[in-house]
This record gives sequence, structure tokens and C-alpha cells, in this order.
Amino acid sequence: MTQFNEQTNTIVKNIVKDHLETCPDCDGTGFHYLEKKQTVQEKCSYCHGIGHVELKQHFEKTLSNTPPQNVFLETLKEQSKKMHDHTEEIQTVLNEFFDAIHIYSNQKITAKIELFDMNDSANFFINVPYPIYKKGTYQTIMLENVQKTVLAFWNQDVKGYPCEIIQGTSTLICENKKVLTQVLVDIISNGFVIKILHDIMIETSERKNHG
Repeated sequence: MTQFNEQTNTIVKNIVKDHLETCPDCDGTGFHYLEKKQTVQEKCSYCHGIGHVELKQHFEKTLSNTPPQNVFLETLKEQSKKMHDHTEEIQTVLNEFFDAIHIYSNQKITAKIELFDMNDSANFFINVPYPIYKKGTYQTIMLENVQKTVLAFWNQDVKGYPCEIIQGTSTLICENKKVLTQVLVDIISNGFVIKILHDIMIETSERKNHG
């Protein structure tokens, strides 16, 4: 088996060595047109007038003409910028969403991303039906005034997108700004969520009146 592999490798090497490519410098003509000297042609210095070059020669010249690059460094820079841009974009959308709720509620309700501890659920009130979560800490879209109300569960990839909004038994995956914005619009368009906001505003007003 070893002898067969060695013979095969030798045959492959010979095929590659003998394989000719059209000369890229003269496009296979073997000559170049000279404008300055007004001469019709001169012999191509790359293929020496033959018009073809060995694949190996063509490959080596291509490599030598390629500027050295660190593909790992370039990848790190590119992905780092993408992560920064996505994270900043998501935060901008969330801030606009939070500001809208704050303004609509006459500054009575503050919305934000906040950790929700299932072990300390007595300090929170979940107004939306959710599946049973295991004990632990989760990020949520939280509404806060006198008490804290979980509007939805929130999960964001370390690179920004995708991010998930879990409300009820639905997990909504947002791959970009457009989808994230539409999902948040759909949430506040829900009559149940509007009722939550109104109930909190009314409760806050009543506390002040009885305070």
C-alpha cells in the first residue's frame, strides 16, 4: 500500500509540473506591445516568448505579488468591529424603546434591561404568562416604578446578534435592527401589554393620592 501511494504521488507531481497555464502577462501571445518606443512587440520577460508558464511558476509569482497579510489579525479586527457596531446598534434601539415607555407613562415607569432572580421572585411581578423556568438569574426587560414588573425575558449573543425576546411561550429571534425594532413594536402594540402599563400608571397615581 505504501509503494502504491508513493507511485501515485510521483505521478501527481509530474502532472502538476507539466501542466501549463496561459501566461498572465502577455495573455499567451509571448510578446508585449510597446507604446513609448512605437514598436509592435517585444518578447515577454515572464514566459520568455513561449506564451505559457508552468502552473508552479504562475503560482509562485502570484504569491510573491500578494502583499503579506496576517489573516488571523484581520479576522480579529473585523469581528471586533462588527461586535462593537452590533452591540451599539442594539443598545440604541433599546434606549429608544425605553424612552418611549418613560414618556408615555408621564415619567412614572422606567424600562430597562435588568437581572431577574428566580430565587427571589417575591420582589418581582410577572404580568405575562411564562413557562416554568429553572431557578437561576435571567436578563429581562423590566418595568419599574414602586414595584418591578417583568415585561419579557431577554437574551443577547456576545457578538450582539442574534438576540432573543421571550414573551409567554414565544421566543422571538432578532437577527438585525429591523427585526428587533419590529418585535418591540409588536410587544407594545399588544393590548395586554398596554393594559399592564395603564395598571401601573393608575396604581402609581393612587399611591401618591393616598400617600
